[in-house]
Formats: sequence, C-alpha cells, structure tokens
Amino acid sequence: MNVPLIIQALIFDSYERLCAMVISKGWSTVFFLLDIGLFQGYVLSTILFDCVFQLLLDFLRPMKKLGYIFKEVPEITMSTKAYADDLTLVSRNAEYNQAMCNQTNVWLKWTCTMKAKPSKCISLGFKMFFKHIKSEKYTPVHETLFSPFDPCLTIDNQPMKFLLNFNEPDTFKAEHFKFLGRWIHYRLSEAKIKTRIWHSILEDFTCVDSSPINGFMKLWIYQFFLLARLSWPFLIYDFDRTFAIDLQKEVNKTLKKWAGVSKSADNGLLFRSKENFGLGLTSIIDHFERMQLIKCSLLQNSIDPSVQTIYKIREVKNANLTRTWRVTKLLQVANAEVGMYTVYRSH
Repeated sequence: MNVPLIIQALIFDSYERLCAMVISKGWSTVFFLLDIGLFQGYVLSTILFDCVFQLLLDFLRPMKKLGYIFKEVPEITMSTKAYADDLTLVSRNAEYNQAMCNQTNVWLKWTCTMKAKPSKCISLGFKMFFKHIKSEKYTPVHETLFSPFDPCLTIDNQPMKFLLNFNEPDTFKAEHFKFLGRWIHYRLSEAKIKTRIWHSILEDFTCVDSSPINGFMKLWIYQFFLLARLSWPFLIYDFDRTFAIDLQKEVNKTLKKWAGVSKSADNGLLFRSKENFGLGLTSIIDHFERMQLIKCSLLQNSIDPSVQTIYKIREVKNANLTRTWRVTKLLQVANAEVGMYTVYRSH
C-alpha cells in the first residue's frame, strides 16, 4: 500500500497500544492492553476495512466481462456493487454468477481472517423459459415466459437461500429480502411494499392520535416527524403519484380532527400558507414530488458515470414524459433489467 511509513507506524501503534481501564463504584483496574478486539465505534477500523475490502473488488475486476450488459448501453457492464461488507454480484446467467462466487470465496480464504456466511446469502435469477426447450436446467417460479427462478448457487460449498422461501407461510418476509434499507420482492413487485408502508404510516397516525397532547401539537408532529418517516420510502421505491394521493385522502380526516375543523371543510385549509388563511402544512403529495425531484438530482449528478449515462439515455427516450416519471421509469428498469444477482455478506 502506498501509505507513508509514519502513517503506518501511527496505525500500528494505535492497535498495538490501545489500552482500557474498568472502573466501578468500589474498585478499578490498572490500564491493560486490548489483545483482541477494539473499542466499539473505533473510527479507524471502518476505513481500514474498506481498504481491505477494495482488494476483493479489484480481485473480481477481471470477471467484469461476465456481468450484466444493458441492452441500450452495451458499453456499461454491471458485475459488482458493494457497500461496506455488503456485496452484490450481478451476471448474465447463473453459471457466470457461480464463477464469481467461487472467486469471492478464494479471496476470503486468502485473507485468513474472513469467511463466507451462506446463511446470510440470498440468490435470485430471472430468465426466459421456452416450453420447447426440454433440457431446461432450472425451474420457473411461475408459468410465464419470463420468470424468476432459483439459480442454485453455492458459496464455500454450501447452498445459498433462494429469495422466495417456500418453507415459510405466505408472509411478507417470505417473499422479500431487505438489502441496504430497501425491500426486494422476488418478482420486483412493490404492491405489498406499498401496503406495508400504508399500514405503517396509519399506525403512526393512530399512535399520535391516542396521545394526550392537543391537536396543534399533533399537527406539529405530522409536519416534522410523520412526513419525514415517508422520505426514505418515497426516495428509494418506485411508487406512483396515485399512492401519495390515496394516502393523503386517508389522513386528511385525521388532520382536520387535530385542527378542530369540520370534516366537510376544504382540504386546502390544511395546506395553504398562513398568509392565505391556511395552516401551512405540507401535503403528502407535495412531499412525494419533492422526493422525486431529489431522486432525479441524485441520479443526474451521480458520481458514478454509468448512472449518469443511463439517466441521460432514459431521459432522451422518454422526452415526452415528465421529469419525475422519467426518474421513476429509470429506477424500474434498473431493477428489472438485472438478469441475475446475489446479495452476499461477508463476516
């Protein structure tokens, strides 16, 4: 590593000479060295881990040619996507993905300090299934031409779990996997995610409504807390504007109750500015549109040139659509076009 010797010495001393002391009401110890482990939240560890994990990404770089190729942008190939110790491997078919998993395991064994944890690995594949092909190796989940399937991947000679868990009852988690804060459905659908968020926000309203504070304090909580709770799902998911409109209709009656106005009062009273004789609240619809604009800006000005390129191509292709809808369509395609990916975590 091209790290100055003086910096290397500082890092080495930091780990080798890290001391601690235990103090209680009746006694205390002298300072002792930490032979194993570190203080919780030690900021240097995350940086050093990223430096080491980058070696894995460099090790997998020669296999980039096995990654997924966007049809509209052939020069862009998606193979590895990493954040901290979370790694996603993307390939054009299951065989290529297995080869990438094998190489990942080779690197983990080389480190002597890390190993694969198959119980935290999730696999998912998509492909076309043609009925006239009798030698089909994989089984589609649904009797459709394009269907998800279990790619039967392994890591460290142990099978990975398929995203759709057939052994569990029909529950939300049996059909979804949460990766970096976003739920992923085995068919890339967001219908049940919408329902989950809908019930979650209504539970928040019920909780606030049952509290003993007065109505205007509840409106303050709506403005500065309940809306903020919607920021993340509005930003990462591809919800349509209709979802925000329906949710707004559902909560308007509660907002009027808190404001102490009649149910038949104009909804605009809640969201008009105070200068225009309103309460100055932000509507869920306006908040949704703001998150779409933020999403648009993040994609358009991404530090990843591939994201910028895909955004520009989609923008030109959908020139007759609004900017917000273009961003939504971009993310839908970015999710749907992933032919094969493995969500992998190393510990």
